[in-house]
Amino acid sequence: MAKNYREIAEQILSHVGGTENVKFAANCMTRLRLTLKDNSLAEIDEVKKINGVLGAQFSGDQFQIIIGQDVPKVYDEVCNIGGFAKQAAIEENLDAPKKKLTAKGVFDSIMDAITGVMTPLIPIIMTTAMIRMVVSVLGPDMLNVISPESDLYTLLTFLGDAGFYFFPVLIGYSGARKFNLTPVLGILMGGVLLHPTLIEIVNSGVPFRVFGIPMTAASYASSFLPMLLITWVMSYIERFFKKVIPTVLTTIFVPLCTFVVTVPIALCVLGPIGTVLGGYLASALMWVHDVLGPLGMGLIGAVWLLVVATGMHMAFAAPILTAFSTLGYDPTVVPANAVSQYTSMAIALAFMLKASNAENRSIGASCLVSQALGGVGEPTIFGIIFRYKKAIYWSMVGSFCGAFVAGILGAKGYSFASGNILSVLAYGPDVVKGAISCIASFGVTLALALIFGIEDKASTNA
Repeated sequence: MAKNYREIAEQILSHVGGTENVKFAANCMTRLRLTLKDNSLAEIDEVKKINGVLGAQFSGDQFQIIIGQDVPKVYDEVCNIGGFAKQAAIEENLDAPKKKLTAKGVFDSIMDAITGVMTPLIPIIMTTAMIRMVVSVLGPDMLNVISPESDLYTLLTFLGDAGFYFFPVLIGYSGARKFNLTPVLGILMGGVLLHPTLIEIVNSGVPFRVFGIPMTAASYASSFLPMLLITWVMSYIERFFKKVIPTVLTTIFVPLCTFVVTVPIALCVLGPIGTVLGGYLASALMWVHDVLGPLGMGLIGAVWLLVVATGMHMAFAAPILTAFSTLGYDPTVVPANAVSQYTSMAIALAFMLKASNAENRSIGASCLVSQALGGVGEPTIFGIIFRYKKAIYWSMVGSFCGAFVAGILGAKGYSFASGNILSVLAYGPDVVKGAISCIASFGVTLALALIFGIEDKASTNA
């Protein structure tokens, strides 16, 4: 449904004391910035509830309403309604006050970055996820209505996979917008990570050097973390060259120098970071399980969704396959992964039930259907969990409880979880123990989300 930007502007102005209470109006890349005559007239909670507003807060004496990429259109309507002189868009963080380096501040900054990058991509995530869900339900895995050999099955499969496979390119664009990098440079770096030649190099296993620097082989299809880091670092590199290169030469040499300097950093450091960290994390979590038993299982469950979201779960494939071949089952990761699927379903259900507007209810319903039936978790992870801090907390607590119960009961995983409501079948002969664990995970998460809510002050209410 198309947004009514004039209506959004009218609602914002009505909840800040009207046009007569606005001294100055401006915008940056994602926020409408209002300087008010009387700050006490601003109804922050009401502004947050406006459909199309992602959050609202005071920063110093300025009231900032987070709109996202549509902010220029809302700003135009605000100026038209109030008769304000239109200003050129300002840089996102020029007026941001210096903050003390604290754990909470770092976490909030990370969440702000992730939310800012992922929010514009939600339509793509939801669209391709629903197509993948249709393939999963109608294909041989469930109803077997569509044959894998049919053109329709092939068409729907690659349409559903396109958005996720080319995620680095999409993150390259939205990350560039978030970090004030020239968007086409972000897109270009996303293309580099998916170039067929790089894929061949990775698959060959032959050592490769980038300008003489050894490159750690890694696959980037469907990845999230690498391009998030790359666009962030690349934005600082571009700003540096904009300062030192004469204006007359900027058109050619700023993008060229930015790209050439970024490539080795991206391919040798930032790109493989998920793979490298994933390897260390896999070893650490296996050690935790061996030492702490059920408590260790709970900890694996607590962090599993975050591990999957950052792409570090690929590092766990080796220990899982080793366990399957030697023991016939996996006592650690597979059980934790299975309960996390039900945590994700509970978050989507709670978000749908607690939503304050039709748009969020639709998002919640779509996420629930794509996860429960299609086994596609990205919409819930990126469309809800990574947008709302409370959703992260409740999912971690719920997954901890489910995995802890699995550890106490001795539930083991005998196959990879399907990702949908049938994930419990991954427990094989231990399916009853697994079902108890999954119910615990689902129930705890749903209860916490319904009782304490999901919205937070930096996000849309739901």
